[in-house]
Amino acid sequence: MKQVKSKFLFLLTSVLLATQAQAILDIRLPSSKNKVIYADQNIRQTTQVKDVKIKLLSQSVAMQVQRYAIQPALVSGLFTMRSVLLGNKAPICKGNPWSKFNALGSCSATLINHDTLLTAGHCLSHAQWDCDQKSWILNAREEYFTQTSFQYFTDDQILHCKEIISHNVDANSGLDYAIIKVDRKAQRPVLPLALARSSQVGDDIFMIGHPLGLASMTSEVGNIRAEEDQFYVANLDSFAGNSGAPVFRKSDNKLTGMLVRGEEDFVWNDEDKCFEFRVCDNDDCRGEDIVKIESILEDLQRQGVETAPL
Repeated sequence: MKQVKSKFLFLLTSVLLATQAQAILDIRLPSSKNKVIYADQNIRQTTQVKDVKIKLLSQSVAMQVQRYAIQPALVSGLFTMRSVLLGNKAPICKGNPWSKFNALGSCSATLINHDTLLTAGHCLSHAQWDCDQKSWILNAREEYFTQTSFQYFTDDQILHCKEIISHNVDANSGLDYAIIKVDRKAQRPVLPLALARSSQVGDDIFMIGHPLGLASMTSEVGNIRAEEDQFYVANLDSFAGNSGAPVFRKSDNKLTGMLVRGEEDFVWNDEDKCFEFRVCDNDDCRGEDIVKIESILEDLQRQGVETAPL
């Protein structure tokens, strides 16, 4: 994901400026590389997923938004945020159902302790002023959205950044993560980490996150195709906005890593003047990089962050 240099992200920004929507939506989707679809598309709204265990895990996955975009609603305990249809943000080719989906945020994050989030390091800078501008919405699913441009969330879904307790973005090692202390304890399950054993090449995996700032979506089919010292390389349908999303091992639903970078998202259709999803064969393209949870564990322990038992 070439930091706001790709043609797609540039047009996203341009369209938002033209519609004066940038004040209500953070579309910068920071990352080092975009992501892509492998073989058949296997990413769908989490609300459509039949696996009850996946829906339970999704309650502890959060969407990153700009704090100023969240405003109190007229009803006590409710907050509102304006959304923009993805198709109004950029010229996406006709027939793509995502064009009618509401876009709200940027990166994804995972609740690893009741007051601690894990996300990709490139999703925010290691500075208190940036922390002060970031919030996260837990379990932001399309089924709870309205048909208007205003979406509503309960106060127990919203977490505000209190402190960045660790930040590591290292181009040499491939590490890319941030550990965030939030302003209160969330009443949600803490996701169990895969500590008993490391994942292996060939393991089946899945991911829950917020591609392109949309409501919760699940990439149900993926597998690890290679391994580096600090990260796995996988075939996993993903997009900008999935950065920071938790990746789970299918065999036991344990958190085995976090998506941080990958292949370019879209290709430009010059004939129709619109963007299409980029599709790669399973063994083609560069793959998607997933920082290993064990690469982060030592830092979690050093910071005194308790993790869920196995």
